[in-house]
Amino acid sequence: MPEQQTSVRIRHCAKTYPDGTVALRSTDLDIAPGEILALLGPSGCGKTTLLRIIAGLETANPGAQIFFGADEVGGLRPEVRQIGMVFQHYALFPQMDVAANIAYGLKIRGIAPEEIRKRVADLLDLVRLDGLAHKRPAELSGGQRQRVALARAIAIRPRVLLLDEPLTALDAKLKESLRDELAALLRQLHVTAIHVTHDQHEAMAIADRLAVMHHGEVIQVGSAEQLYRAPADAFVASFLGHMNRVPISFDEHARPGIRLGGLWLALEGDARVAGAQEVLIRPEDIRLYPLSNDPSPLGLGRILQRAFLGDRIQFRVLTPEGIELRVQESRDCSFVVDDSVHVDIQRDALKTFGVRQ
Repeated sequence: MPEQQTSVRIRHCAKTYPDGTVALRSTDLDIAPGEILALLGPSGCGKTTLLRIIAGLETANPGAQIFFGADEVGGLRPEVRQIGMVFQHYALFPQMDVAANIAYGLKIRGIAPEEIRKRVADLLDLVRLDGLAHKRPAELSGGQRQRVALARAIAIRPRVLLLDEPLTALDAKLKESLRDELAALLRQLHVTAIHVTHDQHEAMAIADRLAVMHHGEVIQVGSAEQLYRAPADAFVASFLGHMNRVPISFDEHARPGIRLGGLWLALEGDARVAGAQEVLIRPEDIRLYPLSNDPSPLGLGRILQRAFLGDRIQFRVLTPEGIELRVQESRDCSFVVDDSVHVDIQRDALKTFGVRQ
């Protein structure tokens, strides 16, 4: 493990390929010592390009700077940047046993045999692989192989640990358990880590902060809760969780709002309405109520689909305007398909965004 936690500063980091393809727009990022930052976004957004530039496996455009602590490392070869890497498919040596895989980076650095044995023993204990030192990778489970890859990466006591979609190759159930295990291990190590993923749940579970990327650009950086509750734009709002999109319409006085099942919600006074064409609403911010004979200010809808998900029930509800809403209710909600319901939405749950320039 590193003897001192390292900050990372990225300045004016961009990448344009010879054919003119822009893989990464000019990017500035600050990562605190010991922080876990997730680079999160869809395929092709530039997150892996940025990680490879930090690792020294890709060359940035002229003018880029990368600092590990006070040291500018942008011009250094990968092997002297003091990074550890965990790859998507782990890249373990199949002919070597677990202990030899973990020791590999130490041997090529000329570490004394006694120190290697001590570090390997400590790491086997840390990642809970005691008794498996002489197993080959083919004899291990997916979770065990991941822990070997992590132990090998941190054996060299890197200044910065880089993780390139380390859970992608796993099945859904195993991924969920290893996601929590990886989060706990990284915090136990107190190492500065940058984790690339396209999986929002993985990023939210593991990282201290998220940097959401789109079209080669970092759109917003913050904690998972900050980005979920206060997204900077429609892409961030939709990428973190689900969003209903409802078109903005106007009343007889040309005032903007949305109409759902006869319910009118005005958007007057919202400075962000300018240039917006739709309102975004999260499924959990919509409530369903049974119809009653009393006059009601609530909207109307009909349930098209009901999916029981264990801890919650997800509905698809159609309004008379032809708008389909995804609604999330408690697991005890008793509505069924074809039920007519009242729909209610909290005014402060509406999110509007102008067009990105």
